[in-house]
Parts: sequence; C-alpha cells; structure tokens
Amino acid sequence: MREGKIGDFSVAKCSQCGGFFVPNETFDKMQERSDRVIFPTDGGQRGEVEQESAVRYVRCPVCLNMMNRTNFARISGVIIDSCRGHGIWFDPGEMEKIMDFIARGGLQKSKAADIDRLKDEEKLVRLRSGQSGTDTDALSTSYGDFGHSKGGLDVLDVVRWVLGASKD
Repeated sequence: MREGKIGDFSVAKCSQCGGFFVPNETFDKMQERSDRVIFPTDGGQRGEVEQESAVRYVRCPVCLNMMNRTNFARISGVIIDSCRGHGIWFDPGEMEKIMDFIARGGLQKSKAADIDRLKDEEKLVRLRSGQSGTDTDALSTSYGDFGHSKGGLDVLDVVRWVLGASKD
C-alpha cells in the first residue's frame, strides 16, 4: 500500500489490485464535497467493478479484522467493504459509481426509503400493539424511549434514533 490522491483527498492505494482504502473521516468529507473528488484521466488505474462469482472478504489495513460487505446506502447496488472503526475499502470502479450515485441524489433517495420503511414499521407496531394489548412503552430501550402520551410511535423519534445509532 502506498499513499495516493483522489482529487484533494489522500487515500492508501494498493499497487497490485488498484483498490484503495479511505478513512471514515476522509470519506465523510468526500461525500460533503463530492465536486472535489476528481478521478485521473491520464491512464491511471480506473477500472470497472469486477463481478466475482465468489464473495471475497477483505481485512481492514488498520486493525486487520475482516471488513463488512454492505450495499452502500442500502440502494446503490455497489457492495463496499467497510470497517466501522477505520474506513472503507474500494475496489477499482466502486468509488466512481458511488460518487455518481451521490451526484444523482442517491443519498436523499436512500434517506427517503429509510423513512418510508420506518413508517411501515410504525404501522406494523401500532397494528400489533392494538392486537396484543401492549403499548409503545414496550419499545423503550437503552437507546431511548419511543413511547408518547398519545400511545403512538413518533416516526421522527425513530428516525433520529436510527441516525444517531448509525453514527456510533
């Protein structure tokens, strides 16, 4: 691994496979300033995402633990390898696809899909609580109390909890 640049951002690049590791803080800045993420056009290694038949897990270059494979923003269709504590590994072509997804409003679509899913879950919880005789006080957890005096579940509280829990 050697230091490399993508636009204004420093990354750790693998000279063998063309992939690179981006620390979480750097990736957050890349998403905020996606106009500053510029990929080389001078023949630098910019490849298509390889479609492998076998799933391949990658170790975090910082802690050496196996990274989690996830669909970026749950709807992008780009499977990335991430270490919650350290950063994200991008195979060749993945970062370009993610930045295109972001530029086309993908993060907003993902958040809207999350809100819709939470609303559906809220309806299900209300339905179940009405059928089983329980109320939303049963939803109190170590992360917060979702019960309200009206006996309903506030979607905004659930969204705040989900967004807060995902930053841990």
